[in-house]
Amino acid sequence: MKNNFENNEITNSLIKKINSIVQYLEQFDNIFKILINLDGNLTPDDIKQIAEITELFIKIRSEHGSLLIIINKFKESISEDSNMSDELINKQYTLSTFNSIIENISSIIQNIDFEYKKIALKFPKFINKKILTLILVINEDEHADEDDNKFKKIITDLNKSNPENVYKIVETSENKINIKDFDISKENLSLNVKKKPILFMLNDGIITEISLKENDSFEKLKQLLH
Repeated sequence: MKNNFENNEITNSLIKKINSIVQYLEQFDNIFKILINLDGNLTPDDIKQIAEITELFIKIRSEHGSLLIIINKFKESISEDSNMSDELINKQYTLSTFNSIIENISSIIQNIDFEYKKIALKFPKFINKKILTLILVINEDEHADEDDNKFKKIITDLNKSNPENVYKIVETSENKINIKDFDISKENLSLNVKKKPILFMLNDGIITEISLKENDSFEKLKQLLH
């Protein structure tokens, strides 16, 4: 009974891993089709997708590695049986089926390796770089003042000089905003806007307020990005 339970657990784990890899492969393929056809200047969304395809590539390889570990455990569970019972026949059938699926997945992953190398060669500046997101919150146009316009221009210039990062300018009258609402992140992260203009840096899910009093020029803010 214990062996049956363990084998069922292994089978379920294999199915979950395979489904997970298939989903990652579909996401990878969708982003690849967009990135490989890009020419000219990249938008912040393009840069985010380069980071996303890198993350997906790592996840696919990691899931594939864990899939191989699970299939080896399944093989070990079969080698323990010496009699050609109905249970053993079913196990061998299952092993053969999963092995064929894994071979197909491995073949697809080889193609993914080739496609990812294409992206890496096309965008070497953006590969394996930790992307920072600068979020400038300013007053709406009709209420914008000199400082709003000054820092809006600085962020625009930073976008031109350091396009490997992501820059967002949010014009709002609100004192509290959720970055998800402005397509900055998929996470629900709220920003308390004490006064405008105000600058935030998003790094690995952590948001930090950047002092515009101490970093009041293009040169000073540029230094923060290195």
